[in-house]
Amino acid sequence: MLESIKAADLDQSAVYLKNAETIFIAGQLRSEPVAMLMRYLLTMLNRKVVLLDMPGGLAPHMAMNMTANDALIAVSFRHYAQEVMNIADIAEKKAYP
Repeated sequence: MLESIKAADLDQSAVYLKNAETIFIAGQLRSEPVAMLMRYLLTMLNRKVVLLDMPGGLAPHMAMNMTANDALIAVSFRHYAQEVMNIADIAEKKAYP
């Protein structure tokens, strides 16, 4: 990741997170602890954060509440967790209807 992400892209991501009304976070399987840490850190920064409920099976339904004014942090590794990919697709449709 350190080699493939440009500083300008990281800066733009920070702007998106700063301007988002709500930050939704999705992470499943190996990436779930990263998602939980992101929720903790962003909550401590007084941001409105929703950790999408993967184990409860409500994540796709919760993701349907996203608007174009929100941001999604989708955490995944190689051999992607399909649920996280589905949520990313939902977010894209919400942002670019």
